[in-house]
Amino acid sequence: MRLLLPRTSTTQVPRRGSSSVEFALTGGLLLVLLIGLMESAWLFHHYFATVRAAQRGARIAVAIEDDAAALAAATDEVQAALQGFGVNPDDATVTTTVDLVDETEVLTVKVVLDGTQLVGLVPLPDQIESTTSLRREIFVPSE
Repeated sequence: MRLLLPRTSTTQVPRRGSSSVEFALTGGLLLVLLIGLMESAWLFHHYFATVRAAQRGARIAVAIEDDAAALAAATDEVQAALQGFGVNPDDATVTTTVDLVDETEVLTVKVVLDGTQLVGLVPLPDQIESTTSLRREIFVPSE
């Protein structure tokens, strides 16, 4: 009976270190993809933070009848919301307006966040903007 031994040939090419070379070739691509994914997640987080902050500011302001107090409360709420989301509120510009549309007051909160890049590999917009408008109900008591 013949024993099965591994074949040894002088024509085989040594493959030592080939996995290191393959990782060096693909590792860079995987790193670029990972950084791109992180940059995209960073952008989406900041975008959704501005959207939610604008919504929260508008909700607070709609409930207050005095326009000056409503606008100040909206700005404070937007900054608190951004702080809660982990976004620096000093990077945001908050604009609140009250307009009269068809005999109804419409309160608009606009949040513009200066775009901050995480790594800078992926081009991101310079500013992230969100606008929320709510109609203010005017309660007239019945007589």
